[in-house]
Formats: sequence, structure tokens, C-alpha cells
Amino acid sequence: MKQKKIIFLLMVVVSLAIKAQSLKPTLNFSTTQKIIEGCIEYAKTNQLQMAIAVYDRYGQLINFVKMDGVSIGTSEVARWKGKSASIYQYTTEETEKWNAPMAPEIATIPGGVLIKLKDGYVIGSIGVSGAAPAIDVQCAVFGLKKVEL
Repeated sequence: MKQKKIIFLLMVVVSLAIKAQSLKPTLNFSTTQKIIEGCIEYAKTNQLQMAIAVYDRYGQLINFVKMDGVSIGTSEVARWKGKSASIYQYTTEETEKWNAPMAPEIATIPGGVLIKLKDGYVIGSIGVSGAAPAIDVQCAVFGLKKVEL
């Protein structure tokens, strides 16, 4: 009888722990591909060559593309912007205002944009480079409009 009570209590504890976990959606490769395709569409329409990096919410690179003619430096800047937005959970337009250029991996140039669900939960970020910072942001936002989150 005592064993049955212990087993029952363990089952209750385990089921409560499972319910307590909030399983939020994550960013997958196919979604990042659609975002990048949108960014490329924007770039081609505006005759730009861009580098685009998409990260998950933890700063892990999921997808990256550099269009023909994009320099290695521009590619690195796109990755820098995307990773910064992801790990700090703020756009690089916002982190630029912090005046904290020595913070680890912080980007201080607009072009790192957060990927959020409708409820505001951040699931990742996009880093775009290849034009003026304001244009980089527009490109990222255009890419985001290609997916429903």
C-alpha cells in the first residue's frame, strides 16, 4: 500500500513539472529560408548585394547567405548584428543607444532585428549588412513579412 502511495505521488509531481514547462515555438530552418528569400527579394528589387544571417534566440546561427559580390567584411558585420540582437534580445538600433561598445559581442550599428511571435516572445534575430544601416533594417523587416509568426 505504501509503495502505491509513493508511486502515485511521484506521478503527480512529474505531471505537475511537465505542465509547468512552457513549450514555446522555436525557429526552424525552413522559416529562416523564407525570411532570407524575402531579404534577397528586397535586395534584388533595390539593386543591392546583401549578407543575411539568421540566429535562434540563443545566438546560434541557423542560416546565412551572402549574395554575389558581397565582401567578407560585410558578411561578418551581418553575423555580428544578428548575433548581438539575439543574445541581448534587443535590436542593434537599440543597443547602439546604450553607448557600451566594449560589451561582449554587442553590435552598435542598426541592421540586427528581432524575430518575435505575436505575443512578443523572441525566437531569434536577423542580421543584415550591405547598404546603409537604415536600408539594412528595411531589408530585414521585409524578409520578416514573408513569414507568419
